[in-house]
Amino acid sequence: MSVGKISRVGGLSCVAVAVAAGTLGAAGARASGCPNEPLRAQQRSAYLPDCRAFELVTPASKAGIALALPLISTDGEHLIAGGLGIFAGAEQNTGGAIGSETGGIGAFYEFARGEAAWATKPVAPPPSTQFPAAGMQSDASPALSTTLWKLQASSQQRGEGDLYRREANGSFVRVGALQPPGERPRFGNEGVYRGSSHDLRRVLITKEPRQGRWPGDTTSGQNSLYEYGSGEAAEPMLVGVSNSGPLKSNTEAALISACETELGSSADKYNAISGSGAIVFFTARACGSSPSADELYARVEGTHTVPISEPTLPSGACTGVCLTAEHKEGIFQGASEDGTKAFFMTEQPLMDLDKDSTSDLYQADISGAGLGGLTMVSRGETLGAPSENDPTPGEGARVDGVLRVSEDGSHVYFAAKGVLTRAANGQGDTAQAGAENLYVYNAASGRTGFVARLSEEDGELWRRQDNGRPVAATPDGRFLVLVSRADLTGEGGVGGAQVYEYDAQSGVTRRVSLGQHSSSEALSPRIVESSYEREDLPSQAHSTLTVSDDGAYVFFESPDALTPQALDDQVVACVFEFAGHCFNSAYAQNIYSYHAGQVSLITTVRDTSGQRTQRLIGTDAAGTDVFFTTADPLLTQDTDTQVDIYDARIDGGFPPLITLAGCSGDACQGPLGATPVLSAAGSATQAGGDNVPPPVSKPTKKGHRHKHRARHRKMKRTGRRAKGSRGGHSS
Repeated sequence: MSVGKISRVGGLSCVAVAVAAGTLGAAGARASGCPNEPLRAQQRSAYLPDCRAFELVTPASKAGIALALPLISTDGEHLIAGGLGIFAGAEQNTGGAIGSETGGIGAFYEFARGEAAWATKPVAPPPSTQFPAAGMQSDASPALSTTLWKLQASSQQRGEGDLYRREANGSFVRVGALQPPGERPRFGNEGVYRGSSHDLRRVLITKEPRQGRWPGDTTSGQNSLYEYGSGEAAEPMLVGVSNSGPLKSNTEAALISACETELGSSADKYNAISGSGAIVFFTARACGSSPSADELYARVEGTHTVPISEPTLPSGACTGVCLTAEHKEGIFQGASEDGTKAFFMTEQPLMDLDKDSTSDLYQADISGAGLGGLTMVSRGETLGAPSENDPTPGEGARVDGVLRVSEDGSHVYFAAKGVLTRAANGQGDTAQAGAENLYVYNAASGRTGFVARLSEEDGELWRRQDNGRPVAATPDGRFLVLVSRADLTGEGGVGGAQVYEYDAQSGVTRRVSLGQHSSSEALSPRIVESSYEREDLPSQAHSTLTVSDDGAYVFFESPDALTPQALDDQVVACVFEFAGHCFNSAYAQNIYSYHAGQVSLITTVRDTSGQRTQRLIGTDAAGTDVFFTTADPLLTQDTDTQVDIYDARIDGGFPPLITLAGCSGDACQGPLGATPVLSAAGSATQAGGDNVPPPVSKPTKKGHRHKHRARHRKMKRTGRRAKGSRGGHSS
């Protein structure tokens, strides 16, 4: 038998302090004065910047699985991730069986930061006669307190299921069905979740014709777009309609396009549904003459529809070419979080300011009553000094697309081949005709500023929809973070892609992926990329953060060593080998933090699988927490070889579990005591002539407690446990 004791200690032992003194080194001296410095030294993480310390988010035992699709709350105190294993009290793993949007991941868990450790609990309902199967729709509210699920009721067949909302108290509220009543369940016969309001009370789904339609939907082409409003509804309502007033039934619907209605556009879905769900932007596909081109609309409060790319303008706004211009498609490019500002591209002149038929960028202001105004963003700069003005305002903009719209809609960053201003940027560079010029438009001032010239490869990268979008912006739009292969700072000698941060207030661009030595640079760096297709999901917009809300912290990864502790372009495994040659190598990835002009190492992860499952996840809004996955055991409590989620937290860290030395066999008996002194026989010491003493009465409860304590002290001395007593860990 082996007996030991595990306890969580509030401070460090003398041995730990001695270890700390020996391992602190020069890196620890930089962070002297950290309130968690002894703990950082014990972790051997004193090199971490900003008084950060590691915290193990996931439990040590995870049934041998790796977790995927992690979502981060805005405050960094909660995470949700899923996997195929069952642990932490989860009772079912059947999500993939009912066609969830999680790629077959069945069990989902919430990880919440506590005072002494991260706690784990399953978020799926336990299997019951009410819900035999469940699958999460990989979406949650920004705080992760509410999640969206597909649940199969006991009355439904295998493969069927309805949408439910899991509230903060753990209860499940039905949102609505994913397929019309009476449809037989078969592969692909159900609606697909597309997005929702932040509280998940307004939910959008699409249906294809082969999946069947709700009665009243006469769409003949591809997707129909439906919305479930607040509260339970018998059926979802069509979005792409021109009706005034709320629909009571889809049989009342006046469809704008009989061919297809799409959320946002195929080019972008950023905030295509506003945070409150009150405004939904959709594209009505060209369908003969109704409409003759893809047109952009907004459905407001489910009661009225506002035309955007073919607007009804005030008298005098269009008196020239825009009156007779051919209808051209309107392409949604993103919106503010509240839906009051939408940005779209079109080659059709919509205002007299638009003097040609090249692609231009417009801003539409949406109010409760309808279209509040239209602004030609790519008109060009005419408010500055003559030397800074666009020589041909309103002509030849040739907009390629939008890189990012700020959450408040105050800034939009876009690329155009035209010269919209001759004013130089912070590096003294100017826009050039035909180049991939990056601009920023400030809605408050109405001015357009030149940011930098991107490379042609950059343009191809951020326009590709099969990859994530390698750009990010702070909510107020002041800072833009992007990956570019061009030399945006004019330093010269920079090879390969780099990470840059642009400050719209100062007009200065700084290289983020800068090593501690002038000769060191990052090649093939990566920031946390958001998906074109999933940017309408509340959790995605708030979980894939690479920059803090104030722009002070930027996180990225690279296989190149930018700090002395990092690994430099090191191959850790060969994923595919043939005839003695490696055709697919897995590299170690260094995760870095950029703060106050300095790059610091967070950690190095070794991805031996080649699947890039061990990498940077993202940060919280404040930049306090940076989350990543790794199979390396960075803390002593990480005792498995599976991929775990870690947090490098400012002023963070928990005192570790310390295991006291155990014992086995006779060693558990303790040392032998002195030879006992035998007492003399009672008859030899008893005084004669006295009566026999009365029997001892039953001990009082107080006597029991004294006896129990004495017994406990004896057990502690000998290292034994009494028969029937409970063992386990003490906290």
